[in-house]
Amino acid sequence: MAAVEPLWTPTSERIAAAAITRFTRAVRPDLAGAGYAALHEWSVNEREEFWSALWDFAGIVGDKGAAPYLVEGDRLPGSRWFPRARL
Repeated sequence: MAAVEPLWTPTSERIAAAAITRFTRAVRPDLAGAGYAALHEWSVNEREEFWSALWDFAGIVGDKGAAPYLVEGDRLPGSRWFPRARL
């Protein structure tokens, strides 16, 4: 089977300006430049830390409440994000 070529690849300038790149630099500078796969791995392995960081980075207006920020995170359906949050 032949390899599938992407239809489009962003320029390095576009990657540098992307929100996902800014998020990674802000919350996990050690992953900056490591690519999407590294960010995805962190988001899966450290789900509660990831979602807490995303809340803060996104500037959500409200109170995210006390930890835990993700309850039963390995269940879908059934996970509950920010159960003590108030918007």
